[in-house]
Amino acid sequence: LNPLTPDQLDKLKILQKIKNEIEGFNLVKYRILKKREDISNQHSIIKELNNEKEILLLEKQQKITELLQISQDIQSIDLAVKTIEKEKEKNQNELNHELETEFNPLEKEINDLRKQILLNPLPSLQQEEEAVTISYLEKRRRTWDDTNDIYIQPPKKKPNKQQNTNTTTKKRGRGRPRKIIIPSDENNNDNNASTTPKIKRGRGRPRKSPIIKITTNSINTHTNDNNNNDTLVIKPDIPKFHCVLCDYKTNNSWKYKRHTSTKRHLFNISSLPQQ
Repeated sequence: LNPLTPDQLDKLKILQKIKNEIEGFNLVKYRILKKREDISNQHSIIKELNNEKEILLLEKQQKITELLQISQDIQSIDLAVKTIEKEKEKNQNELNHELETEFNPLEKEINDLRKQILLNPLPSLQQEEEAVTISYLEKRRRTWDDTNDIYIQPPKKKPNKQQNTNTTTKKRGRGRPRKIIIPSDENNNDNNASTTPKIKRGRGRPRKSPIIKITTNSINTHTNDNNNNDTLVIKPDIPKFHCVLCDYKTNNSWKYKRHTSTKRHLFNISSLPQQ
């Protein structure tokens, strides 16, 4: 190796010094960026808080307006109560004065005159008020009873019309109900005639139930219309593929191949006795 020249040594020292300075510079730069980020976050938080403060001030102003309105309403109510109390007191004084000066002396004089001719005294004011109240409540009760009678009244039933023919309806499932017609005595003159009721079939009901016959020679399911009896021929379901070990049957070759790779099939094969 060739020894370094003095110029090269000076450059190495300068590079080492630059490296040390860059490390300190990066630390200062990181702190500055961090503080700027914190300042930005704090600025956004202050902005949100100021917005919230404005909203709260608006709500406070609204509440103050509502409270002022409520206080004005309370003052107006107090004024109305005081006015009505004064009118009440005035009316009460006038009533007492009229009772003492006019009504009671006249009532006493009239009752004395009625007593002389053996008549009952006049009813008092309290008795008259009670009679008026009782008559009013009685009228309300009668009106209430009359209105209830309208709703309590049961619906009128329609009269049953007498039918000329004696018919009864037998309940069935879905479909059209069939009627059983019982013949009257006038039409039953024939002694040999059957007394069993005649049954009317509903719409779409077959005349006779088909007889199911299973055969191995037929290919399709059909109805034999040549004979009088309806015969429904059904081909038996014989699978094409059958695994005797697992007792698995199917008509699909892909399903049978999939079965041969299952754990159950492989286990049954491995359990067979080895020859």
